[in-house]
Amino acid sequence: MPSLYGRLFKYSQRSTRSPKEDFLTEALAGLLEIVIRHHSPEIIKQLFVPDALKDAWDKSSASINSLHIDTQPWIDENSRPDIVVYGDGNPLIVIENKISARFQDNQLNRYRDWLRTKTIFGWPGLVCLLTHTTDPPADFLDWTNDAPHALVRRWGEIASQLRSFGKQADTSQIRNGLSGELLGFLVEENMAGEFAEIEDFSAAFVYLRSSAKMSHTFETIFKHIKQYGGFFAGDFQDDYELWQDTSLNAIWGWKFLKCDGLKDSFLGYGISLKPSLSLKGNGVPEEDSAFICLGSDNEREFSRIQDGISRLKLDWTAARGEGASAAWVFSPLSSYLAKPDVFSGKMIAWLDRARPDIERLIAVGAQPKL
Repeated sequence: MPSLYGRLFKYSQRSTRSPKEDFLTEALAGLLEIVIRHHSPEIIKQLFVPDALKDAWDKSSASINSLHIDTQPWIDENSRPDIVVYGDGNPLIVIENKISARFQDNQLNRYRDWLRTKTIFGWPGLVCLLTHTTDPPADFLDWTNDAPHALVRRWGEIASQLRSFGKQADTSQIRNGLSGELLGFLVEENMAGEFAEIEDFSAAFVYLRSSAKMSHTFETIFKHIKQYGGFFAGDFQDDYELWQDTSLNAIWGWKFLKCDGLKDSFLGYGISLKPSLSLKGNGVPEEDSAFICLGSDNEREFSRIQDGISRLKLDWTAARGEGASAAWVFSPLSSYLAKPDVFSGKMIAWLDRARPDIERLIAVGAQPKL
């Protein structure tokens, strides 16, 4: 298996997708792999084996020469569980990591059916849902006493176990160091527990007063873009009506394009505070701005968009931010917030005016560069 850092490197931040779930999968797998190799395989039992299976685990693992961790292996043409724990090449535990994402169709059942055919004598197999706020499917725990067994483990429980490692006098520095780093990341990402504390309730009251209005405002703009049809028709998994993006100091949404030549490209809209601090490119303003952008997570497609700006002589700015490469057009935010109740109407009117240029740019960008 490639190195931990090599596996993490491929999960770069993208404007339209957070790598947190994949990042945590690799970070956890790296911790397990290194601790098993340099300290003790006991960490698997401590983190993922329920009390009812501990005796079976002890008996089975006693005859296993080596444990091995793999991430996202193909187990059939449609299924890639996040983590599989192998003993002498035999799958023992399947771990599916969910932060808040939805399940694919029969995802956990497919893992269960596969594991059932692979289990070794004395160990029934275990499918573990590792989750933050995603609840398990309704029937998941119905097969707890069947083989393979089912287990729901919360990231908050993992955090508690990681804390306990640091309090044990006879643990290795390797395990304590790596566990402490992963625990620190979980705390930073507010994943060390699932239940709200007093600070969360206080913040929620402030947030709830404005979130419904903000959602309605951006949803109105998004629905208007879909009504254009053509390049903007259809529903895509990575469409977002509203996203609060701290890396870009922006509140924005985007609609992916229905266009063969620009399959990874999107039309974005929103507001950015001091865009020049987060975007690198000539002509990016310093003042708070509303914006429209045509961007892509695909470098080849972004290059085509840049070429289209030049060929069409459009007054758009090609600029890159953390995970966002796009052609941007800006307008002072003050003119849009002078009357906040008409913000969505003004954005829609701006999009309507810009639509001919946007569609020309998409048409040109969809053509391969000569």
